Amino acid sequence: MQSEDPSGLVARLNAFFAGHARLLRRPPVDVQLHKVSESAEHTDVHLHKSTESERLGVLARDPDWTAPTVELAWSERSFASLQKEWQAGGRPRVLSAGGVVTGKGALWLDRRSARVQHYAGRLHSFGGAFTPSDRDLATTMRREVAEECGVIVPVAEAHPLLLAEELTTGYVQAIYLGVRAFSAPRGSEEGDVVIVRQDEIGKLLDDERAWVPSGMLHVLVWLAGDPPGWSGPRLVEERLSRPPVFTTPDAR
Repeated sequence: MQSEDPSGLVARLNAFFAGHARLLRRPPVDVQLHKVSESAEHTDVHLHKSTESERLGVLARDPDWTAPTVELAWSERSFASLQKEWQAGGRPRVLSAGGVVTGKGALWLDRRSARVQHYAGRLHSFGGAFTPSDRDLATTMRREVAEECGVIVPVAEAHPLLLAEELTTGYVQAIYLGVRAFSAPRGSEEGDVVIVRQDEIGKLLDDERAWVPSGMLHVLVWLAGDPPGWSGPRLVEERLSRPPVFTTPDAR
């Protein structure tokens, strides 16, 4: 998907996560949103706190993922209609945004609660669905990170961005890397905050059944960027050298 991938990392990651998640663009990438006309079926929303009347932004068509600025055309759909599609085995391409969060030399992860619809109990990055009231995907990220782990992300703070797709559910994900936490962690009704130290991450990456596959993908892309103190590229090479054993979203 990426126009330039001299290291072959994108292809290797996509082979590793085949059938579960796909890296559409690694950093650097810019994104612009464009709303298209709504259908008659098609008003504000948080995905895991949703009611049937709430709305989500859904990718309307595939963009040119290789463009310097990826143009994402989106339309609104009701949560009720998306729920029916998921229950029927469909994979609506809901737009979402989140962050790989770090604080005091540790990685913060979200252990999803038993009540969420997909991948209950698994480790993931923090994030949630883009809503019609969000100005952009960074707005979605700031709201979801604040709600799920208590971190207030300054509006002016910039972060590298990746684009990915969760193939098992259809979510299209904009993930901001290296979001810094300066406060104490706080969980939410959707999950608990798990603090992973630098000397623990290698062992955790070996246990892929503990992860939402796309969440592990986000962390590996962040590590590949060589964040200080993490020996990231070495950890990525070690993890990709061994075949994964992922399980389905409904497995407990």
